[in-house]
Amino acid sequence: MTNAPGVSRKDIDDLLASGLPRHLALLFETVRDCRVALLFVHHNSGPFSAAMPRPAVPMIILIGDDTDVARGPTAFDATSLELAIKSAGAVVVISSGIVLSVYAGAAYIAAAGRLNVILIETRIEQEIPWLALVEEHAPKVPLLVCSPRGGHA
Repeated sequence: MTNAPGVSRKDIDDLLASGLPRHLALLFETVRDCRVALLFVHHNSGPFSAAMPRPAVPMIILIGDDTDVARGPTAFDATSLELAIKSAGAVVVISSGIVLSVYAGAAYIAAAGRLNVILIETRIEQEIPWLALVEEHAPKVPLLVCSPRGGHA
């Protein structure tokens, strides 16, 4: 998690200077400049709800279900996912690949709206299970879905 004790502005500047992909750089810039936390969660990483900050610090939680294979919600700790989704002011499900404006919008919602944002990066074959999970736990939360042309959504 970034924006944690021991992570300095210089640490983030150094990371940004290392040449991060632009969509991730947008998120780290928001952490550095806007007092927002960022948590990356990968397949089978176990419970992550303890890493979620107090309500005064909005968090962007990036669920990485798009690495070598998309495994869907079952590859993540169910209790942590439920708590994260219920805490969200907005959820984004991205199965289309990188859309910079969507990452920038998510960062803006977290920074300006002071809301938690869940970014779920997946592949088209797992889009429907992710949408069903969001609908189950937070049916009224604003939801943005980015599907490839001809996708499932």
